[in-house]
Amino acid sequence: MVKNYHSKGVFVMDLNEKSENVFNVREQEEKIVSYYGDKERITYIANGFRAAKTINGTSQEFINLSVSFAQNSDHLTACEILECGIEKYPYDVELLSCFLNCAIDSGISTEIEKCKNIYIKLTEVSFSRYTERAFNSVLKYLESKMSFVAPKEGILVKDDAERILDAFRKQYPSNEGSYFAQCDFVDNEEERKNILKEAVCKLASCSRCALRLADILCDKGDYFEARNAVEKCLRSIQTLSSVNRAYAYYLLGICEYGLLVTMDADYKESKSVKDKVKKIYESFKIAKNDYYNLQSVYRKEIERIVFVIEQQSGIAYT
Repeated sequence: MVKNYHSKGVFVMDLNEKSENVFNVREQEEKIVSYYGDKERITYIANGFRAAKTINGTSQEFINLSVSFAQNSDHLTACEILECGIEKYPYDVELLSCFLNCAIDSGISTEIEKCKNIYIKLTEVSFSRYTERAFNSVLKYLESKMSFVAPKEGILVKDDAERILDAFRKQYPSNEGSYFAQCDFVDNEEERKNILKEAVCKLASCSRCALRLADILCDKGDYFEARNAVEKCLRSIQTLSSVNRAYAYYLLGICEYGLLVTMDADYKESKSVKDKVKKIYESFKIAKNDYYNLQSVYRKEIERIVFVIEQQSGIAYT
């Protein structure tokens, strides 16, 4: 067993004994959770993993440890841990799909190059065994390929995507993932809008599709429908964690402001100017709450709009 030394806050590994090390994935994952943000200790665990002669863990434990490293910005080790797990469990759908996600998100070229073989492994598995994450992962991989393949190969990628999207929608008819991913394989914005509208109409919970639809509609000046889409997004409690809520509330405020400026007939009859301004301010205040960490570009836009409203309406932003 490797001896761990701790002197003046520095960890040292006995290189002469490291080959005898047994690395228990679950134990180390519990440690790394408590070491969050401590780069030195996390690096020490990573070195222990690479030096280990024997590595023990279930497929889920490999995933958990990989996630912990990724959360500490060590995506290379995260990918290596998943690779190790795949060696032990070659056709575990969750391990394979997690590797695709981790490698693509890492931006590390050596890891991204490995995605092709991982994708091939996943395509050898029956769709009936796919989880929602597996479907999302293979589609994410295919979407990433679209940016650097030749047009003819792009057609083949789209054909693969259509086959997977069809299976995804049949197996998980209430999941918005197939609709959201489908948008990445169409070039026409009107077609994307129709796909998103279908999801918003059919699904009880579809925060990502609703927010993406609201973005498109807002850019076109269709503030009334855009506001309805944002509100659908914010009502999608089950999937709301998958979207930027600060941006959702920001966009809601933008829609309300757009309706105020354009004075949409339905909107004009429904509320007084004071109520309209109050609604805008409420949305912006939630968006700017420190808990959400709204991007500075949107904070500045809020400040600009609030200044204009205060000057024109005399209603203070308090």
